Amino acid sequence: MYVDISGILEMRRNSAVVRVPSSSANLGPGFDTFSLALIEPNLTVEAEVLGGGRGVEIRTSGRYADSISTDPVENALGIASTNLMRERGIECTVRFTVRADIPVRKGLGSSGAEAVAGVKCLDALFDLNLSSEELIMYSSVAEPNRHLDNVAASALGGLIIVQRGRSGPNVRRYDPPKDLAFVVIVPSVKKASTGDARSAIRRPIDLESYVEGISRASSVAVGLITGDLRLAFENAPFDPVVERFRAEAGVYGAGYSWRDLYEEKERLLERYGVAMTVSGAGPSRLLWYEVSSNEGQRGERPIDRAIEEVSEGLRSRGHAVEEIIFTAPSPSGVEVISSS
Repeated sequence: MYVDISGILEMRRNSAVVRVPSSSANLGPGFDTFSLALIEPNLTVEAEVLGGGRGVEIRTSGRYADSISTDPVENALGIASTNLMRERGIECTVRFTVRADIPVRKGLGSSGAEAVAGVKCLDALFDLNLSSEELIMYSSVAEPNRHLDNVAASALGGLIIVQRGRSGPNVRRYDPPKDLAFVVIVPSVKKASTGDARSAIRRPIDLESYVEGISRASSVAVGLITGDLRLAFENAPFDPVVERFRAEAGVYGAGYSWRDLYEEKERLLERYGVAMTVSGAGPSRLLWYEVSSNEGQRGERPIDRAIEEVSEGLRSRGHAVEEIIFTAPSPSGVEVISSS
């Protein structure tokens, strides 16, 4: 749809800066359905309207700048922004400067966050007044098969449950439990492509695994929505389908069979009360813990001992730990932090 925005362009803002939370999708058995926004790490993007021309320019800075393409045809921000500008008839050049502080290709939704940032910047610059649904749909253009889980979490914050109905996707957002916190352990494992990670999921799925998956996913949803973290912790780590097949295919790192990963998950839950899932398609590990059960000096809490055990397991298999991030669910999604 082409919209004449000649009047809007005269009143446009010259610049806007937005901050976007990272996200963790699947949350164990919730493949392509569950996601959570994370306070840390996050992405900051500045957009500037340039005189003349038409299209998108991308610059990068930040810790992971060298890992992000500046080609608008390849970059998720570029793809989503170019599509929105075309559909809304925005004829000018917009330069985006991405401060890339979300680890790239580590299962933390960096591309989804970039796409959301680009769309939100354009919304702020040109007073498009996009609804939440439009923000998500325009951003999802850049995701493989238009997956909404990571994008919706970065856009809205909180806990996201995506339902794919006959009339289209239905996105529901819930406030996350206040006592829930996470640690992200980022290993040196090279992430498989999205296609390879999906091809590792064998079909058909046996009936027993199917039923167990539904049961565990339902329990995770109920636990997170009602604040029953014990229920969520007891079910999130043990996905009988996607994590199992991907582990067997070596997606999460050489030396990690499903049995190895499963036994590690059991030990963490029994010894420390910590639940572990693989974030998105991996390879980052997401450790779930209760804040109230981990008070005290850092280094002596149950979560600290769990971090050391997971880190040692990675190192013993030849995988370095690149980063350890203490974080929590982000109650808010993308935010405009300045505009002029």
